[in-house]
Amino acid sequence: MNTTNKCMVKYCKKCKSGNNYVCDTCISSDYVVNSASGSCVKKTDIVPAITWKDIFRLQMNSVKEINGRNIYGPSLRLRGITNSQINSRHSFLIYLTFKIKQQKRYIRNLEEDTIKIPTICEIINGVEGANNDINMVDYECIGESNNIENLQNYKLIDIEEGNNVDTLKKSNIKELATTTKLSDLENKKNPNFKLNDLYKNETLIPFLEDNKSTMLISNESSKLYKDDNNSDNDSDNDSDNDNDSVTRNKSSSENNNIRIIVFIGIGLIILLIIISIIICCCCCRKKKKQFKDIDSNSNTDISNNSKENITSFESTKL
Repeated sequence: MNTTNKCMVKYCKKCKSGNNYVCDTCISSDYVVNSASGSCVKKTDIVPAITWKDIFRLQMNSVKEINGRNIYGPSLRLRGITNSQINSRHSFLIYLTFKIKQQKRYIRNLEEDTIKIPTICEIINGVEGANNDINMVDYECIGESNNIENLQNYKLIDIEEGNNVDTLKKSNIKELATTTKLSDLENKKNPNFKLNDLYKNETLIPFLEDNKSTMLISNESSKLYKDDNNSDNDSDNDSDNDNDSVTRNKSSSENNNIRIIVFIGIGLIILLIIISIIICCCCCRKKKKQFKDIDSNSNTDISNNSKENITSFESTKL
């Protein structure tokens, strides 16, 4: 049995009266009591925002320890993406709705047709905030089914978000549950979604750190969830304009680099042509000089021969 005479919550100064598994006052002002689990969680500047991408590993009868207390009931895991800072022991509340598989006459009065079980989801590993990037987070969820001995006769038909005003911004958990085949989750041991899929198939929209907007991903199955505040739209437009500006600057820089390379190439070609022309001119001048020297030598030889002939003629005449 879950009984103890001392407060079991880590970083807790004082537990609630009559319940040593739920904190009333944390030991430090840097910590706050999580309303879903009763744990002391380190404070963050803003309420975290998560877009859920996958549901998996449903077990109808499971056990999980929270604050030293064993909770028995159905469990599953959620995988999502965020750029918020989420600390260890962060938790939030959802509701799992189950429906009996086969209604038999002899159990009609013993078991309800549908049951809704409050379920605590606790992060497996905390993550730091990332303004220009995203993190993937996994949560382990456990529902407390005190009055139901066996859930094997039931099947999961719906998942709803609880009241998480101070722990988690409104998310897409309901939408994801609607588009997921919940009846197959008992056979789905591992998640289908991986972080690389995000960069391959979707367009990222930067997270907003204004404590008003949630996230983030633009595609057909994940919509942008926002609080009803006009300033959110202005922030979104500013963010989009910044992205467009960065894209234009990058494109302009690439175009400038291409122009510089083209100019350098043209300059080298012109320089090679000029050098070729100079070399040709030098060769032509050298050949002309050689021809002149040859002509000059020829003329000299002819003149000498003429003189010799004249001299010989005169000698003969005498």
